Parts: sequence; C-alpha cells; structure tokens
Amino acid sequence: SSEFPILKMWAYASKASEVQPMTLGLGLLFTICLIGLRKIGIKCGCKLLGSLGPLLSCVIGVLCIYFCKPLQHIEGLEIIGDIPGGSLPSSLPVFSRWTWQDVRGSLPLSATIALIGFLEAFATAQNLA
Repeated sequence: SSEFPILKMWAYASKASEVQPMTLGLGLLFTICLIGLRKIGIKCGCKLLGSLGPLLSCVIGVLCIYFCKPLQHIEGLEIIGDIPGGSLPSSLPVFSRWTWQDVRGSLPLSATIALIGFLEAFATAQNLA
C-alpha cells in the first residue's frame, strides 16, 4: 500500500476489469437506498427511519436474493449455505483449566467484539441524542 492517493487510485483502476457488474450494481443500489432513507428520515423528522436503514437494506437484500432465482446463479454472488454443527462450543470450559496460552489466544477476538459493541452503543447514543 502506498501513501500517495494517486498510486492507490491507479492500482484500483488497473483492477477494474475484475469487477463483477451485478455485485457492483447491487452495492451501489443499496448505498443509494441507505443515503435516501437517511435523507427521508431527516426530512420527515423521523430519525428512526435513517437508523433502521442498514437493517432494512440487509433484510431486503436477503429477500431479493432468496426469492429471485436468477440472482442466485450470478458469479460473484455466493450464498454461504448451512453452518456446520459443532463449529462453536456450546459452553466454556472451566476457567481453572485455562492456561495463559488460552487467554492470549482469545484476547484478540474478545477485544474486537468489545470494540464493535462499544461502537454500536456509541452510534446508537448519537442517533438518539
């Protein structure tokens, strides 16, 4: 990665042929919907509409891909499928059996989850204030 924006833009432009048109189109469509919902919410005095924009976009996007069969077969739009059972433990092991290596291994994920939770709470507080 470069510090010069022009070199980053050149790198992005050189990979333009790899862009999936349908994925780009859906991404732009939902971005426009998010901006539109925010503006409509501000204009109508309903901040909740702008706050619910990401949730509405996710639900609409999932429903579109689920019910529109042609969208399910486009290269670049993949449906993940079933999550295999047993991928996450159903309970934590007894803490007395934890070693420092276990604690160190779980710290990055724990810190990331805590940061995301803090940012969500902060964003919600800003919208409600």
